[in-house]
Amino acid sequence: MAESKNTNPIRTLNKMGSMFFDKDPAYTAFLEHIEQTRGYFADIGSAYGYSTLEALKRGGRLIAVDLEKRHLDVLLQDCPTLYKPRLETICGHFPNNVELPKNSLDGILLSRVLIFLTPDEIASAFTKAYDALNSGGLVYIVTSSPLLKKWSSLSPLYDKQKLEGSLWPGRIENLWELVPEEAAILPNTIQLIDTESLEKGLTQAGFKVKSCDYYPKDRPNDEEAFAWTYAIAMK
Repeated sequence: MAESKNTNPIRTLNKMGSMFFDKDPAYTAFLEHIEQTRGYFADIGSAYGYSTLEALKRGGRLIAVDLEKRHLDVLLQDCPTLYKPRLETICGHFPNNVELPKNSLDGILLSRVLIFLTPDEIASAFTKAYDALNSGGLVYIVTSSPLLKKWSSLSPLYDKQKLEGSLWPGRIENLWELVPEEAAILPNTIQLIDTESLEKGLTQAGFKVKSCDYYPKDRPNDEEAFAWTYAIAMK
């Protein structure tokens, strides 16, 4: 199966953001891990399944988890028959009502999911991911950064909450008021995450953080500079 040439984000069916095609460092490392091991992995928040299909293409066995059944239906429709024996799908909310097999996975991709979770749910997601991984297994995280230029109107609230010592200072509960154009794309309450928060949260869950940074950093004047916070952490 040829890799998709589309580079434009595709809106989700449940107004939970978009499916992206970026080759950020965490996603790239996730695919490389699969190519090296052909092991057992999970793609949390798979949406229409772009990342899942790329992982299957590289020989992995995959659990695709998404909140929207229609997304998983598209994934199953697009999945080549040859790959289907290596694909499991779970429709549900991670971490609230999805259980992953304990001590079984070589890697977990949590891509653009944390923005929709509460601080307590993020802590639970990290704990569940830790429990599901084999010793030495890796979690790969990509999430929305508060440093993206389009979030500039959110900066005063972010700065205030960070000054107050919040572990998750990017909590925004009135997004539609502050950035009205996002009302058709994202929920009114979102969680933006900086590198400090992401590293602390992973460490508290027991992970050893191997890398944590912003992406992309090589285009400082680009509108999309520092759009994403990513981390790779080991059990």
